[in-house]
Amino acid sequence: MRPLLFACLAALVLAPIARADEPAASVGQVDLVEKIRNLGYETSDLGRGWNVVQVSRDGTDYPVAFKAEGDWIRFETFLTELPDAENTVSARLSELLAANGRMRPAGFYVDTLEGVRRLIYSRSIPVRGAGAIEIRRGLEAAVGDMAGSKTLWQNVQWTPER
Repeated sequence: MRPLLFACLAALVLAPIARADEPAASVGQVDLVEKIRNLGYETSDLGRGWNVVQVSRDGTDYPVAFKAEGDWIRFETFLTELPDAENTVSARLSELLAANGRMRPAGFYVDTLEGVRRLIYSRSIPVRGAGAIEIRRGLEAAVGDMAGSKTLWQNVQWTPER
């Protein structure tokens, strides 16, 4: 009887450890699109594995692109075009870098797409445990960051006055 009791006790103690080592359930792009639509949003296909959803906040519509990528779900938004690097006001970019520290795990970066320099906002959330509530929180946090940092990127003079 004791060996059976010990085996049952060991199974109960070790079972959670074995489950914790299992890989995270994968959330593919199709699943992610479905989850976001189930939250009441309309989505569109952008191509190259990206989709987009419009989210309104304080009278402004924010198009938020999203993608399931490995262990992360990425939310990104093209904020504005930028002039070439030599003509960009460094003080404004310094303010954006400071905002990156306040918005972790999100931030701004500059990318060139189709020959146009763009300021991009990006936030990622882990796939593990990404149910409807976590996806909504991530999407709402992204829009909150964009709305809260609007003065840093919207209607900004990006080139020095001469």
